[in-house]
Amino acid sequence: MPTFPNLARDMIPDGPNQLWVADITYVAITIGFVYVAVILDAWSRKVVGYAIGRSIDVRLTLAALRTAI
Repeated sequence: MPTFPNLARDMIPDGPNQLWVADITYVAITIGFVYVAVILDAWSRKVVGYAIGRSIDVRLTLAALRTAI
């Protein structure tokens, strides 16, 4: 999988909702695994949106973004 530069490396938020960061990982379950896309508020470290799916594609990441906004 490709990696991308961290464009927010030098940003330091001083309040909520100034910077959101995202990640995708997979979780093993009894019948295989699922992907989890998570969007976090960088200041509070709270999850602001997430989605769980069987495939890693744009639908998964957009679903996480929709739950965040």
